[in-house]
Amino acid sequence: MTADIIFICGGVRSGKSSFAERRAEFYKSALPEAALYYIACGRAVDDEMGQRIRKHQADRRNSEHTWMTRECPVNIGSLSDDFSSNDIVLLDCVTTLLTNEMFSAESINERNLTEKIVQDIKKLSKNAGKLILVSNDVFCEPVSTNDFVEHFTKTLGTIHQKLVEMAAEAYSIQNGIPVLKKGRGIPAG
Repeated sequence: MTADIIFICGGVRSGKSSFAERRAEFYKSALPEAALYYIACGRAVDDEMGQRIRKHQADRRNSEHTWMTRECPVNIGSLSDDFSSNDIVLLDCVTTLLTNEMFSAESINERNLTEKIVQDIKKLSKNAGKLILVSNDVFCEPVSTNDFVEHFTKTLGTIHQKLVEMAAEAYSIQNGIPVLKKGRGIPAG
């Protein structure tokens, strides 16, 4: 059995992580025996990122549900055995994961990097009940282009397409409002 995958994408500060946490808590309410896991891919590389990480940690601490956090900036597939078929796993975020993998990999090409990330996500989905994936929509705002940015956006776009194809539900978050793009969805709550 593989997990139901829920893909959530939105721009910077769109509310995508909050929405993803509410989705996970909604599923938890329906399955009291389920455990809530948060795979955090972020690294506090500067003050702003450190503040964002602390905000996400505080949000989970202040939740009525207990979250178990796994810090894993690369090789997320290695966590697969930590989960069971009742567990609800939220990965935040695919964009940060891609960045970390790009800077930790030596001369890995787009195709291999895409396959590595997709295969790691498939590993996670084999042992979880629900797998919620959060990612950034870097395509909604113009960015300066250079070879690295072009390589990054192409790779992320390909990963997004593969993840949406695998997903039972896909949402786009715009100004804090979830827009269902694929699947039946559940109440917005």
